[in-house]
Amino acid sequence: MSSTPTFSGRAERVTLFEDRAEVVRIARIDLDGGSLPGAVFSVAVEGISPLIDDRSLQVRALGDEPGPRVLSASVTRTMSLPDAAGAEAVEALEQGRLGAHRALLGLTRARDRTTARQKHLDAIGGAWIESLSRIPDLSQDAEGWSGAWAAMREASEQAARELVELNHQSQRATEALSLAERRLHQARQIEPRCGATVVVQLDGAELRKGGADGEPSTAFELELTYRVPCALWRPEHLARLVPVEGGHEVEIITWATAWQITGEDWNNVSISFSTARPASAAAAPLVEDDVVWSRRKTDQERKNVVVETRDQTIQTSGEATGQRDSEMPGVDDGGEPVTYSPSAAISLPSTGEPLRVEVCRVRLPASVKRTLTPELALVAHHKASLTLKGDKPLLAGPMRLARGSSLVGLSRVDFVAAGAPFELGFGPDDAIRARRKIREERDRTAIVNTQKITREVTISLSNLSGQPRALTILERIPVSEIEAVEIHLDEAHGWTLDPQDGFLTADLLLAPKDTRQLSLTYTIKAGSQVVLPF
Repeated sequence: MSSTPTFSGRAERVTLFEDRAEVVRIARIDLDGGSLPGAVFSVAVEGISPLIDDRSLQVRALGDEPGPRVLSASVTRTMSLPDAAGAEAVEALEQGRLGAHRALLGLTRARDRTTARQKHLDAIGGAWIESLSRIPDLSQDAEGWSGAWAAMREASEQAARELVELNHQSQRATEALSLAERRLHQARQIEPRCGATVVVQLDGAELRKGGADGEPSTAFELELTYRVPCALWRPEHLARLVPVEGGHEVEIITWATAWQITGEDWNNVSISFSTARPASAAAAPLVEDDVVWSRRKTDQERKNVVVETRDQTIQTSGEATGQRDSEMPGVDDGGEPVTYSPSAAISLPSTGEPLRVEVCRVRLPASVKRTLTPELALVAHHKASLTLKGDKPLLAGPMRLARGSSLVGLSRVDFVAAGAPFELGFGPDDAIRARRKIREERDRTAIVNTQKITREVTISLSNLSGQPRALTILERIPVSEIEAVEIHLDEAHGWTLDPQDGFLTADLLLAPKDTRQLSLTYTIKAGSQVVLPF
């Protein structure tokens, strides 16, 4: 291994997938001193992530000139145990610790000397007072005695002040020494450093033949392509509702948020974001028997018809929902891989920190209206209906919603294919107030025992603003799938019914400070043998 020349490679292109990345690295090989290698020789390329997938490694020689032929390539992993901060940094920290220790030692000695001096002065003061008590007449030299006492007390107070200051300095020096010791301990920690080297075996016969001028060449380039884990990306979007002349537009900006902690720093590289799944192998589904069987109804089942109710979701392509997963979802591309390529080179360091890169921006004309669904929420929302233009789909992911410069919410959009219609909500209208009330009457025919349920739904609306508000209200009635249950819409003034799904729509214009009331009545009829769930 020591005789194999080692060269550094630079990452040129990176393709990020859902759970890994493919790296294309170029290594410039220039053999030392222009000496020609033997028929078969080896070179090593360093700077490779130790997480490299060995099976994905591909190596080829670049250039139009005659170059070497790649015979084999293998990955060699290494691990070293250096100090975390290096020998020079450890030496500097050691000198800093010694300096902090000497400073603390000097302050400790000064504090001991000051403490001893203060105790000595206090002892002299006590002995001096005891001696004065034995003198019969102190009036002869009162000023001398008073001056001596004042000087002695001043010296004692000065020693006390010095001791307080030395205690503060000692505390700070102790903290500085503790910090220096912690830093030195961290610097002396053994930090394993892993790396990988690709050893390429080459056939140098073509190099010996030389180029067009007949001179042998000892310089060439190798392209290494491999895949590494611990790198991924996810899409996220921003939808901004913008008023324009004659209507509204929605500007949708798509970012690719990327993370990587592979051990390689990708500086100023061409990065692509792909929804392909290279790790997923195609496999035919397992074939199982689909057994169909039947049984005779019991006597009780033949007497009664049990009716069940269910809420049927009407699928809308790409409709934004409020659901949020606790785990990070995958990249939903609708089954057809898509690749996004930013216009500029990107630097993505191996820190695990997210990096957001804009990959797509589109403006779409939108039909915006206020909608109110009182059965679900008594709040009117701004709803925009759009059709996705262009050749790129809208990938599933989190979406921030904004009206003008104001952020109004955070939602999640499902996959929207190119050319497909979809809807987005842009927050509530606080000026609209609504109430919903249901009145129900039940009746049974005396002889045939036919069941009859009459329901009246009343919706009260108010516009608290000083501007008129156009509003679309959505209600629903049950839809029967069997002949034994009949549902009739009796009264629905101002409503438009969709008989297939049972939705009723009402469009109205609320004047400023205006109130309005809408109502509808429907009847459910069923025979005596029908068991209704409500």
